[in-house]
Amino acid sequence: MTDYAAIFRDGGVPGPVRERALGAVRAVAEGTDDLLAVRHPLGFFCFPVERQETSGICVHVWTPHLPRGRPTTSEVHAHSWDLLSLVLFGELHNIRLVVGDVEPTHRVFEVRSGPCGDELRATDRLVGYGIAGHDVNRCGDTYSLDAGCFHRTEATQATTIAIGRERPGVQDLSLGALDGQTHRVPREWCDGEVSKMVARLVMGQLAGIEQRSH
Repeated sequence: MTDYAAIFRDGGVPGPVRERALGAVRAVAEGTDDLLAVRHPLGFFCFPVERQETSGICVHVWTPHLPRGRPTTSEVHAHSWDLLSLVLFGELHNIRLVVGDVEPTHRVFEVRSGPCGDELRATDRLVGYGIAGHDVNRCGDTYSLDAGCFHRTEATQATTIAIGRERPGVQDLSLGALDGQTHRVPREWCDGEVSKMVARLVMGQLAGIEQRSH
């Protein structure tokens, strides 16, 4: 069983976790595993490599070559879990935001996730936000985001190993339209063929990096 406490204490993605995650994606690419990718509404594909009650390991893939999911609220969100992520390929930007109750432009939604999808519950809280920081993360970088930190992630083409660990008492949140209403978003599982395409894309990216390093 993965020792998540040790991973977050050390602040890096250990080699065995990296190999396990890539091994899972490689098996999908080779057709020896039927693990399916999720087309996430925040614009990436997710391979859920491990799911425990309060922790998990995923491979996240942003690509311009396949249709992306789109959020029903906005790309601004805050996790209920601490995130540690290793960039395997490409570049992504994390724009950290400060949210306040002055000059509201958005409504806060609570995100309740289940096996079939998400329920986005409109709250009474109206907020505005500004930029607190802009982090650029490139191939080989490891970055972290604390639970409760509002942010948005921008990437055209990137692949990461993401490790999450829930923090008690923190809720998943998203910012949506001021007049937004409570609604449900179904989980969008990719079929086997699309999942294999995404996995092969990842393997091709990593093979290209290895060739350039020699």
